[in-house]
Amino acid sequence: MAQGPGTTETTSKGGNGSELCPLSDRLPFIGERLAATGAMGVMVIDLASLEGIEWDYGPAAYERVLSHVQALLHDILSAHLRPGDTQVTTQPESNEIVSFLFRHRGDVAFYQRELPGLQAALARRLHTRGAKIVHPYRPAAMPLATGQSIALHDATVSDAVQVRRALDRARVDGDLYARVAQQQRWRELMNLVFTEQVTMHYQPIAELATLEVIGYEALVRGPDGSEFHSPTDLFYAAAQIDLQSELDSLCRRKALLESKSLPADAKLFLNCLPTAMRDPSFGGDAVRRTLEDCGLTPSDIVLEISERHAIENFSIFREARDYYGGLGFKIALDDTGAGYASLRAVMELAPDFIKLDSAFVASIDADQPRQALVQSLAVASRKLGARIIAEGIETQEELGTLRSLGIPLGQGFLLGRPKLGFGDGDPSGTT
Repeated sequence: MAQGPGTTETTSKGGNGSELCPLSDRLPFIGERLAATGAMGVMVIDLASLEGIEWDYGPAAYERVLSHVQALLHDILSAHLRPGDTQVTTQPESNEIVSFLFRHRGDVAFYQRELPGLQAALARRLHTRGAKIVHPYRPAAMPLATGQSIALHDATVSDAVQVRRALDRARVDGDLYARVAQQQRWRELMNLVFTEQVTMHYQPIAELATLEVIGYEALVRGPDGSEFHSPTDLFYAAAQIDLQSELDSLCRRKALLESKSLPADAKLFLNCLPTAMRDPSFGGDAVRRTLEDCGLTPSDIVLEISERHAIENFSIFREARDYYGGLGFKIALDDTGAGYASLRAVMELAPDFIKLDSAFVASIDADQPRQALVQSLAVASRKLGARIIAEGIETQEELGTLRSLGIPLGQGFLLGRPKLGFGDGDPSGTT
């Protein structure tokens, strides 16, 4: 769509109902505007990290995520756009959204303050809303680098060369900005782990037939109001900077130390990585001493290992299961059904408990195919001597359906929310 210098180009698919033009189509217009104003600002969003969503879920999923990014970009820039400003995509050469903002060369305030401020605001919003942007395709925010640069009109070279130079500078700026942000995040997370700024909340697990509490799962929370408050974001950030094992060890230790008032006969469910068995503080005499200090024994503890980690290497999971089983611990396979080879995992690994992912529990009362799948897993688990724990129970209808399917145990907001310390043994919110 041809546009003259007196119009505002705001083409972006999803965010404002139109489709981004390729850079090649808009190059003559950009050259004209740059010659007319003498300068332009360039902002780039690198979308390369989102490509995996299209590979895993198809083009429609990618377009949905892209529309969220473009809507956010439009929100940031809408109050600052002027006639002639344009947004394009660099596909297929690269996977970027580029905004060209044309101001006269004498508009020093824009180039020195407003443009960097827009880039910083965009980076913050992409980071804080990152998890929502990629939901439900990824568990946490994906890194989306943003950069900015200034171009002065150079009549001695072509429009293409001027634009390429500006893009290259913006990409370098985005890479540098991302590296600085990553380093700052590393410092914050390292300080969090070093000073042990995590708290443990305990959520009840109950017999569905009687609603009697049989145990509590320890769930970590980062500092209130921080980007690390949720356990998903906390562990995702730790994985990006190789702090997963240290964080995992800290969570186990805190969960044990804060569980001294665990009710008699209740089990403590601890999430842990398979690498925990290589942690000297969580093996043999060391773990026995820790448990003794907390008034616990290995038989009081159920170690939860996620299905994803287990299936990445069956032999490592079996090794962990046999090692900790020999010490007296019980083993739970967590997140069962969350997109992996669940039935094979159950058969191969023979855990003591199988935690059915909440995706299978949500609205199960109105979904007969889902009921059939859960019932099949229940039959397999009984043959293996394992007990199923249905996660994410939120309604009486879900509870009633799970009971009718013979699921013995459950966990979810209907039965009790995670909280500091332990309750009186009665699930909340039920009758």
